[in-house]
Amino acid sequence: MMREILTSGALRRSSVTLEGVTIQLREPTLAERRRYIEIGAKSGEEASFAFIFRTCIVPDEGEPPLTDEEALRLAGLSGRVTAPLVAAITELILDPEKKS
Repeated sequence: MMREILTSGALRRSSVTLEGVTIQLREPTLAERRRYIEIGAKSGEEASFAFIFRTCIVPDEGEPPLTDEEALRLAGLSGRVTAPLVAAITELILDPEKKS
């Protein structure tokens, strides 16, 4: 039974395609979600988006993860780029049926 609980609690993955580029995402942990809220309250939406993008965007094989600067630049882009990323990450958190 414990093994089933641990398996069902694994972080889920998803992807979103923006401007012809497929971006792999993973669900944030509870601690990461708390940190996202803390950053938003302290530093604002752009900083919190940068944190969640840096945390949840899974780099392609052999690629390094986003740097703080890259994540902040991404968070500052137009809503047509950021909104689908935020929506996909939120869906991973809220949709219990979302498959890995």
